[in-house]
Parts: sequence; structure tokens; C-alpha cells
Amino acid sequence: MDAKKARRNAKSSLTRRSNNLYSMIENNRPVEEITEALELVEIDYKTVVEKHEALVEKVDDEEFDKEEKWIEDCREKTLILKFRAKDYILKSKQEQVTQDTCAENDIAKKTQETQENNGENTNTDIIENQIPEQNTDSNSQDVELTEETEQTVQELTPQPAVQQMDNNAESPTSNKEVKSCAFKVEKPKLPKFSGDVRDYVIFRGDFKHVVESQYSDRDAITILRASLQGKPLELIKGIGCDYKAAWEYLDSIYGDPRFIADTITQDISKFKALQDGEDARFCELVHLVNRSYNTLKEVGRPNDMNNNHMLALIEQKMSSDDRKVWARDLEREKKEATLENIMKWMTTEMKSRMRASAPLRNQGRTRWNVNHVGHEEHERHKCWLCKTSTHWVDQCSKLEGMSPENRMKLIRENRACFSCLKKTSKNHKAATCSRRRQCTGKVNGQQCKSYHHPLLHESSPPSQVGVASVNNGKESMLPVIQAEVLGQEGKRRKANILLDSGAQVSLIRNSVAKDLRLKGKDADVTITKVGGEEEEIHTKLVYCHSRTIVFIILLLLEYRPLVTMSPQLMLVKSVRNWVSKEERLFEETVQ
Repeated sequence: MDAKKARRNAKSSLTRRSNNLYSMIENNRPVEEITEALELVEIDYKTVVEKHEALVEKVDDEEFDKEEKWIEDCREKTLILKFRAKDYILKSKQEQVTQDTCAENDIAKKTQETQENNGENTNTDIIENQIPEQNTDSNSQDVELTEETEQTVQELTPQPAVQQMDNNAESPTSNKEVKSCAFKVEKPKLPKFSGDVRDYVIFRGDFKHVVESQYSDRDAITILRASLQGKPLELIKGIGCDYKAAWEYLDSIYGDPRFIADTITQDISKFKALQDGEDARFCELVHLVNRSYNTLKEVGRPNDMNNNHMLALIEQKMSSDDRKVWARDLEREKKEATLENIMKWMTTEMKSRMRASAPLRNQGRTRWNVNHVGHEEHERHKCWLCKTSTHWVDQCSKLEGMSPENRMKLIRENRACFSCLKKTSKNHKAATCSRRRQCTGKVNGQQCKSYHHPLLHESSPPSQVGVASVNNGKESMLPVIQAEVLGQEGKRRKANILLDSGAQVSLIRNSVAKDLRLKGKDADVTITKVGGEEEEIHTKLVYCHSRTIVFIILLLLEYRPLVTMSPQLMLVKSVRNWVSKEERLFEETVQ
């Protein structure tokens, strides 16, 4: 309790300072005050984390999950406040820089205008002072003065321009007016990574460029968890707050260049070979080759693709006509068959086919089109069976109410994924589904080896038990004995036992089994009653024994009596031994 009180007090301090920081941001307080308040919030949050760790060491598993949800909620609120404060600080600094730039531009303009005015006045005074001297001198002197005057005017006139160049050199932004953009640009979203090794290098580069330059390692590890999805997020949960260790672990799993090269090679190998006339798939092959080469070049292993083996593999994926065109191009240009040359040729060929198949150029034949007016529902529902988004397919009550055989038939008819039960598409197949897991069902006591959803697991065939009877209208004496039957938990009672040597199953009445408190396994049986009438009943398989007479295995019938004409009878499967005075215990396991 002391640890919980200490954490509560630390959380109260964090809440008060967080509220103060919110108020400062709303009232547009100076950046210095916001920065100081943010530092106090970070200190209080660290204190809360320390008190929380001291508390969870003393609680059990159930309380631990509850406390972890509490600290996770506290972390999210603190992180949102921290992001908001840092955005406010960054925005304030940008506004301050804009104001300073505008002030410098105003000063530079005023200085420039003043210098231009001073330059014009100086030129006018000098020319006016030299004109009287020209009237008092001789003709030769007039010519010299005229030349000197022209030279002086030429020297003085460009002076404002020179001064303007000097001002521009001192203030590069003097001739440019800084105007704030009226458009509001959406902030770039954080990169996401879900476990595809082809995207890992790009994700790592983008994340470090955006995050590491602005946030500390403690904040960066929190943002990293928010950027990861699926298996990568599960892998770093046990690392804690060590940012560098998280990247080292991710690099060891997803950043291995050899693993990336193997994956890319498999992508090209699995690509289905082209047929003649498949221009669209030819473009897909070009994109795949270019993307694969760029990825390998990014991880520093371009030679894994720039070799004769990969060149031959790419040629195998092309159609026979494409290979002929490629071979003719090599002969005509006298070039060698290299990866660089085939990539250039494929890119050029792709552009040519795209231009040739454009709608404006593909109007050789007149086609008659029949247009149908109708409404098409484009919304994709979570449950394609009920056409609703209130639940997923694997939670649908309609699907759960079907038998496994009908479920499998429905899934195949609608081309749904066997792993997640969603509709398949070009990018979603059962073989590449992220939820592809081995079935958890049991087959003959062992786990099912198929990879499908548990709802598609075929139920084991019910135990077929037949009961033999003779339809005879004449009455006869039946071999009936009375014995004391032992049940569970020390229960016992006397019961009438019918010994039938031709019976294939042993039966016990429901009332007797309840008195003996017998428990057993579920089973489906087909009972042939007196008169030849058959009935299939869901019941239980139990065992018990008698103290003085026999050992028997019994099938308990629930909810109804077995034989209506004989109220207190049991059919005995087999008589093991007659025992007079000694008690014998026997168990028989029924598969």
C-alpha cells in the first residue's frame, strides 16, 4: 500500500504540472516558460515510472495486467502533451524567424532608397558646378571639360547600382519578400513497418531521419513502438526503453542483406512466366526487376542480382516473342547481355507498349458497347456473409451455426481465405496470409497438420454403436438379477440387471446414473428399440462396477429413459468374473 500511495502522489504532481503546461499553451506564453514547464513534466513522469516499477514488483499476475494498462494510459497522455508542447515551441521559433526576416527586409529597403536619393543629389550638384567652368575656358578646354564631364557622369551614374549590389551581398533576402503560405499542408505521417524485409531499409532510413533529429532516445523508442505493427512490435516488447538495443535486434532479424537478397530472388523465381500478348504482366515484371535491383543496391549487394544466373532467370520469365526481340536488339546494337542492358531494354519496351495500348491510339476497330444502369455497392464489409461491419467473419453467428463441411463449402464457393476467412484478392492469398497458422484441432489425439482456421476443422466421425434386438411377439423369461452397483464418491445402490448375451452395448437408466453420480465422455449412439424402431441419441459413455457380482461398462442415456416397457433394467456388455466375497476394481478406457 505504501508503494501505491507513493505512485499516487507522484501522479498527482504530474497531473498538476500537465494542467499548468496546457494553460500556458492555450494562453500563448513565451517559449522559455513553455520549455521550463515541459522539463518539469518530464521529471514528474520519470518519477511516476519509478514508483510504478516499484509497485508492480509486489503484485500478482492479474494485478500486474491492470497496473500495466494504467501506466500505458498515463504514458499516452504525457506523450500527447509533450508533442503538443514541442510543436508550439517549433511554431513560435518559426514565427520569430519570419518576423526578424521581415524587419531586416524593411531596413534594407529604407537604406537602399536613402542611398539612391543621395546618389542622385550628388550627381546633380557636381554637374551644375562644372557647367560655369565650361563657359569661361577656351574651345580646346571646352572639349576637354566636356570629355571630363561625360566621364564624371558615367562614373557617378552607376553608383546606386553598385551600392545596391553591396547591400544585396550583405543581405541576400533584401530583394525577396517573405510571404507566409496560405495553404495548410498536412503533416507527414510516421513510416510504418509490419515485417516485410523488402521495406525495412527504407523504413529505417526514413524513421531515423524524421525522429532522431528532434527527439531523445527515450521518446524515440516510444515513437518506434507506435510505428511497428504485427510481429516486429512483439519482438521488441521485452527490450524495454533501450532505443539502440531495439534497433540492433531489428537489424539482426530484418536487416540481414543475405536474407533480403534471398527474399528478392524468391520473388522473381515465383513470378509466373509470361505468355504472348500479356503486356500488363510484362509491365509488372519490369517493375519487379527494377524494384528488386534498387532494394539490393540500397543494402549494398547489387551483385546478388547482377550476375548470369539472375539474367537467365529474368529471360526465362519473358515470353518467347519477348526473348526474340531482346536477342535481335543485342545483335543490332552489338551489346553484351548484362543486367543493366536488359533493364534498359525492358524499360523502353514497357514505355512503347504503354503508348501503343493507350485508349487514344487503340481505336482500330469500332466496338459496340452496351451500358447497364445500376447501383453497385463499393463498401467492403467486415462480414461478407451478413454484409455488415458489426463483426468479423470468424465471429459470425451464421457461420458458427453451420457444420464444418458446410463452412468449407461456403468458403470455397466465395473464394475466401482459409486462414482468416476474409475474401481473397490479388494481394491477399491463403499462402501469404499473415494469420496463416497450423490448426489447433485434434485428429486421433494429435494436432491437425493442416493450415486452416479452427472453424474449418472437420469434426471427428461420431461413434456408431448398434444395438441388436429380436422382434418377437411372444413373452419369455429374461435373465434378470439384482446386485449392488458402486458409483463415484462412494455412492452405491441396488439395481436390477438384465444379462443379454447377444447385446452389443451396455445401457443404464438416467435416474440410476444420477444416483451413482457417474460422469463420462460424449457419444452418439443409434438405438434399435423393441419393434425394430431406430433412434439416434446424444448420450455419455461411463463405467462402474458391482461389489458382489460383475464389472460392467455402461452407456448413460440423458433426458429420456431407454426402454419404456421395462423401467428398471440394464443391458450388460460382458460378464467378466463372478466374485463371491472380494471386491475387484476395473477401469476400461474407451476411445
